[in-house]
Amino acid sequence: LQPCPDGIQFHPSANTAHDARMDVVAVGLWRNMQLAHMDVRVFHANAPSHLNTPLDQLYRRNECSKKQSYGKRVREVEGGAFSPLVMNCRALQDPVSSPVLKEGDLQRMAR
Repeated sequence: LQPCPDGIQFHPSANTAHDARMDVVAVGLWRNMQLAHMDVRVFHANAPSHLNTPLDQLYRRNECSKKQSYGKRVREVEGGAFSPLVMNCRALQDPVSSPVLKEGDLQRMAR
C-alpha cells in the first residue's frame, strides 16, 4: 500500500504502517480497471473466547475489524475497493466473502 498522507483521519485501529500490505490485490474484480484489495482473516469459532457468541456475530466482528484496519486507506489513498475475506478454520465463509470465493475469481487471479 502507498504511505498514508498527512491530514487524513483514520480509525485508531487502522493499519497506517508504511509496510502494510494486502493479502490479495486484483484488477477489475468489481469494476473495470479498479483495484480490488482483499485481506484474509481466519478465526477459530470454537475457541473458548467465542463459545457464547453466535457465528454470524463472529463473522460480523471480524469483518468490521478488517474494514476498520484497511477500508478507508484503500478507498482514499489507493482509490480502490476493499473486501475482507473472513472465514473460520473449518473453511466456512461469511456472506460478504462468499461472492468472491464462489465465483472462483481468486483462483483465476492466481493464474
